[in-house]
Amino acid sequence: GFEISDDWEMENNFLTPWLGDVKPGEIKTSHVVDPREYDGVLVSNPNMFFMGGDSDWPLLSLDVYAHLFAGYVCGTLDLPTGAVMKDELYEYTMSAMQFSDWRYYMDYSYFQAYTKLLREIGTKKKQPFWDEINCRYIKGEYVTFSELCEQAKYPLRLVGTESLKCPSNYSTALNIDGLTEAGQTFLELLYHGGDHREKESVENMEVLTFRDYIDGTKFRSLYNSAISARESLEDQWMNL
Repeated sequence: GFEISDDWEMENNFLTPWLGDVKPGEIKTSHVVDPREYDGVLVSNPNMFFMGGDSDWPLLSLDVYAHLFAGYVCGTLDLPTGAVMKDELYEYTMSAMQFSDWRYYMDYSYFQAYTKLLREIGTKKKQPFWDEINCRYIKGEYVTFSELCEQAKYPLRLVGTESLKCPSNYSTALNIDGLTEAGQTFLELLYHGGDHREKESVENMEVLTFRDYIDGTKFRSLYNSAISARESLEDQWMNL
């Protein structure tokens, strides 16, 4: 299992005043970091690749991973040694433990404390708190995904050179300072897709999917900003 020193402490963050110093409990990393894989490469046998992909952004992630694996196979990207993979996986895991939303899935003690807090806050409807939670999550996803794009030399940059910063009214502003133009476009894509499915599903009392979307003009290409030419996605997937 993953070992962490007895004197390890989480850096102060916006949850510290709420949770205090939560001592690590049982650590299971598999939900966040699989120690057997290095970005889809099997550490024990680097000739074997696993095409995974981000669960929230599956199609885009698969494209980036395909680009990464093609680079390893063709020799345009250098594949680290097994020792380097293990060291970087350990460092990544330690970094993830400093991020609340990832530690939540790794540390059972933190999971219990965080879950209790979420129940208490949920009954009080503190929007600024939830804005901060959502923004921290999306920032972590953006940074991790951008690092993968850079490693794969994939022609897409979502994050600029400045640190990401959310406005105080994140839930309504739909903006994160520090994103590239493509990054901001992607944020809007995530919002419009979720907004359509969640709000209209409630209003219509039925579960909607991408096929039910009827206003494609809100969707733009991440690569050239072109507006979708389709007003409807009501078709077979291969025809879209």
